[in-house]
Amino acid sequence: MKSSNLLMAALTFALCVAGCGYGPVSPKAYEHAKAIYTLANMKAATAIEETEAAITADADAGLLSAQEAEWLADLCNDCRQGDWKNAQSAARKMMDEQTTR
Repeated sequence: MKSSNLLMAALTFALCVAGCGYGPVSPKAYEHAKAIYTLANMKAATAIEETEAAITADADAGLLSAQEAEWLADLCNDCRQGDWKNAQSAARKMMDEQTTR
């Protein structure tokens, strides 16, 4: 991905998480958000790779949109960087937005 595209994706993600939210997501995205919420809560660094592999597999199978896969990958990256609180909060927000509609 070109650096300008990467920057735009990062800015879009930041704006959505901070302001407009995620909106409706697929059932698979919801499942992955739950998994990320749990691993972030437990600070389970060993589970990040497995979670990312499952996200990639579901994206490749068409069960996640490109946007959902990107959001979830960003949350996994937060976990990898030790930003457990942000990952957990964002995963919770994704789930909450599905149950409050």
